[in-house]
Amino acid sequence: MKKIGFIDYYLDEWHANNLPNWIKNAKRGGEFELYMAYGEIEPPREGLRSNALWCKENNVKQACSIDELVEACDCIMVLAPSNPETHYRLAEKALMSGKRTYIDKPFAPSLAEAKKIFALAEKYNTEFFSSSALRFADGMKTIKSFEFKPADSALALVKGSGNNFPEYVIHMLEMITSFIGTGAEKVIYNGAGAYEHQLLIAYPDKRTAALTMLPGGPYGMVANRHLDTVCIDKMENFFENFVAALLDFFADGVNPVDPAETLAVAALVEAAVAAQQRPGEWVNVPE
Repeated sequence: MKKIGFIDYYLDEWHANNLPNWIKNAKRGGEFELYMAYGEIEPPREGLRSNALWCKENNVKQACSIDELVEACDCIMVLAPSNPETHYRLAEKALMSGKRTYIDKPFAPSLAEAKKIFALAEKYNTEFFSSSALRFADGMKTIKSFEFKPADSALALVKGSGNNFPEYVIHMLEMITSFIGTGAEKVIYNGAGAYEHQLLIAYPDKRTAALTMLPGGPYGMVANRHLDTVCIDKMENFFENFVAALLDFFADGVNPVDPAETLAVAALVEAAVAAQQRPGEWVNVPE
C-alpha cells in the first residue's frame, strides 16, 4: 500500500477535510493510505482545528517537518488551495525527492513562479501535475470527445461560482484551456459588483472565450466550432473523477494534464487578476 502525505499551509481547510474520504472511496483507494500530514502554520482563524487535532481526528501521523513527511511517504500532495504564494516553498522538498507529487490549484500566483516550479521538478526528474478538478467533470469529457467538424474558429463560454476571483477563476480558465487550447493573447475584465465577474479572452487566431463568475451558481460550458455546438448546463462528478486520475498518476505515472496547459492557465490567472484591477482595459497574457 502506497503512503500519501499532505503538505499544507494549515490543515483544517476544505480540500484537506474532504480528500481523505474521496481517496478512501475511490476505485483504487485500497491501494493507498493517507499516512502523514504537515501544516506549516496553525490555523489563522478562530474555530478551526489545530494541526494536531486535525491529524488525530483523521487518524494520520503529524509530521514535525516537511523533510520527515517526504522521507516517510511514497506520494505527496501539496495543498494550500487558498495560498498559491506558498506552493513553491511547500513543494520544494517534494520536488527534490523524485517522488510523484500533486500541487493543488491555483498552481502558482504568476507564470514566472510556475516556470520556477517546473524547472525544479525537471532538475530532479520528479513527476508532478497540477489541475483544477473541473477539468475532470463528466461534462468536460463530453465537450472534448464531441465530434466537431473541421473549422477554423472556436468559441468557449463558461459560467461558474466563487466568492474570491483570484482564487476561483482558475476553475473556469482550466475548463476553457482544456477545450480551446493554449496561446491566449490578452484579457479584459468587467465586473458588475463585488461578486459578479466577467472576463473575455482573446487569441491571435479565430478562437475566443469568455467567463462569468457569480456566487452560488453551477459550473457549465458552451463550446462551439463553426456549426457545431455542445452545451453542458452543469458540471458533475468532477471531484470523483479528479481523485481517480490522481491515484492513477500516483500508481502508474500517467500525467493527466499537458504541462503546456498548466503553464498557460498560470499565465491566464496572472493576467485575469491584473485585469480585475484595471476594468475595461486589455491586459496582455504573460509569455
